[in-house]
Order: sequence, then C-alpha cells, then structure tokens
Amino acid sequence: MKVVFFNVKKPLDKLVKLVKCAKEHFEKQKALVFLVSDKKSEQFLDQLLWQNAAFLPHTVPEGPTEELIIISPQKEPLNNAKHIFNLTSDPLDPTEFQVIYEFDDGSNWKKKALSKKKFTFYHNLKAQIQAK
Repeated sequence: MKVVFFNVKKPLDKLVKLVKCAKEHFEKQKALVFLVSDKKSEQFLDQLLWQNAAFLPHTVPEGPTEELIIISPQKEPLNNAKHIFNLTSDPLDPTEFQVIYEFDDGSNWKKKALSKKKFTFYHNLKAQIQAK
C-alpha cells in the first residue's frame, strides 16, 4: 500500500495535478477513481476533465463500469481500480487500494492541518508514503 502526497500551494496547482494524474492513468490504461465528497465537487471535476485540452474520457457511474477514469462519492472501485485520488477530508483505508493519492495542501492553515492529519493516519498504519 502506497500513499502519494502531491504538494500544492495554490488552487491552480491542484487542477494541474488532477488532470496530469488522470491523463497518466488513461495513457497507461490503469483504472482510477476520483473520490469526491459532494455533487458540486463531482460536477466541477467532471467539467475539468472534459474541458481540458486533453479531453479525458471518464464517467460518473451509477453502477459497475469498464471506464478507466471515474468520479464517484463511493470509495468502492466501480471500475475495479487499484488507484484512488482522495478528494474528501477523511483518510482512506490503505489496504483497499494499491495507491492512494492525496493533496499536501499548503494554501492555508486549515488545509495544511488536514493534510497533516491524513499524513499521520497513514504513517501510523505503516503505509509507504511518497511526496511529489
């Protein structure tokens, strides 16, 4: 189990990392779940991936799918993904996925505290942690 923290300081940094991660998974044909906490986040990410120059195929599934990239409020990998990008405020059980992506968000003190909480959670579970 591996957790990758992307160091970001500005909202634009986050957008770039989200698109880059989706694009890399699509090109390598590796399934990926973007875990979101609400409908607004789901819609924002959906638009980001369609409007980006890369125009990345993805879906917001209601059930099992073979689509490589999905956006979902459920952590269950409806596309059998082993990689998940956690965009919620809660850490995930690292035994459920091979790779969990998180933001190490330094844009303000609240987000930095949340990132630290997640890092500590994963560290205490002895997950392999990587910073990018």
